Amino acid sequence: MTSRHRDLLLLAGGLAGFGILMLLALLSLARMSGGYVGLVQIEGVLLEDRTAVKQLHRLRDHPRVKAVVIHLNTPGGTLASAQSIAEEISKLRRSGIPVVASMAEICASAGYFISCAADRSLAAPGSITGSIGAILRYPEAGELMRKIGVRMEVVKSGDYKDMGDFSRPLTASEKRLLQDMLDDLHAQFVDMVLNARGDKLAAALAKKRGVQLTDLAPEEVKAELLGLADGRVFSGRQAQALGLVDQLGNLDDAVETAARLAGLRGKPRVWREKPPSLWQQWLQASPWSGGSRSTDWRLDAIKAWLRQWLQAL
Repeated sequence: MTSRHRDLLLLAGGLAGFGILMLLALLSLARMSGGYVGLVQIEGVLLEDRTAVKQLHRLRDHPRVKAVVIHLNTPGGTLASAQSIAEEISKLRRSGIPVVASMAEICASAGYFISCAADRSLAAPGSITGSIGAILRYPEAGELMRKIGVRMEVVKSGDYKDMGDFSRPLTASEKRLLQDMLDDLHAQFVDMVLNARGDKLAAALAKKRGVQLTDLAPEEVKAELLGLADGRVFSGRQAQALGLVDQLGNLDDAVETAARLAGLRGKPRVWREKPPSLWQQWLQASPWSGGSRSTDWRLDAIKAWLRQWLQAL
């Protein structure tokens, strides 16, 4: 083999190797540019918002998350927590990241409120949703206390400081105050649904009445919503017919919808936050981690490890 042939072979091999590297780089770039659909799961009674808010905030800052699905399986909770999560969803949408709500077995009250903040909402035909309203209840055991000879002594700074005390019934003025507060919470809920889904509620109402959308006045749409916002619940199929959800489908359908809204091609890939490892839990519990300052941090970490170990048996 002459030196010229050897040089040609080396050149051909170098070009082939360079081509393979470029192909791998392009495939890697295409995969990275495709992006992910981030998934946030909200389950159980909603009494705090920080966990979901932090997850949504991290997804908003993640360079490869192009869309977000919120999977809701909750009977409800506090309106303030729902409003906080809804605001974080609005930040995602304002940053150009579409958000899709996916309703599981039950997505009612505060859960439904959160779903209204998304670009689209999906429910299974048998999902339970709705329950637009506010409620306050507490036990009243005054008669029982009198029977067993127990009396509550109260020293207070104002007439209403012990309002809701279980040892006595509410006075008429206390009931009015609480009712006014609940009416305001209910109005906030209704305004959220109306602002988020007014056009879809109007379209459903026009179809129901067999009229043109332009024939409906805004007051008619709000009146229709107020008729539905009395605390009643709906199946997913009923909710879709009323304009309370956009379409029927499961979590996979919600992921595909979110990917389509974000312009992602191919089969969507889901980004889930991994739970902290035992080592991370140990470090988070340590006094130098900026977390718990308890002197019993080692014992707490050991207990957490034992609980996980026993659950795995």
